[in-house]
Amino acid sequence: SILRAEVISPVNGANEVSQAPRLMWIPISSSAGHDVYVGTDAEAVEAADTSTADIYKGQQVDASYLLEGLDLNTTYYWW
Repeated sequence: SILRAEVISPVNGANEVSQAPRLMWIPISSSAGHDVYVGTDAEAVEAADTSTADIYKGQQVDASYLLEGLDLNTTYYWW
C-alpha cells in the first residue's frame, strides 16, 4: 500500500491558484522523502510511478515543491 502525506496547500478544489504555486503537505515521517506527481488527468496521476516522466516531478526531502509554468484555466491534480 502507498502511504500519502496529507495535503495542506493548495487545498482540493482550490480556484484561482497562481501559475507557480508552492505545493505543501504534512510529511508522513521526519525522515521520509516524498515523490511528487502532477498532471491534468486525475487517472494518469493516480496511476503514475517514478518512470512517468511527464507526471513524476521527483522526490522531495522538504514538505513542499514549487510548481512552475501552469496553464491558466486548467485543472491540475497532484499527490
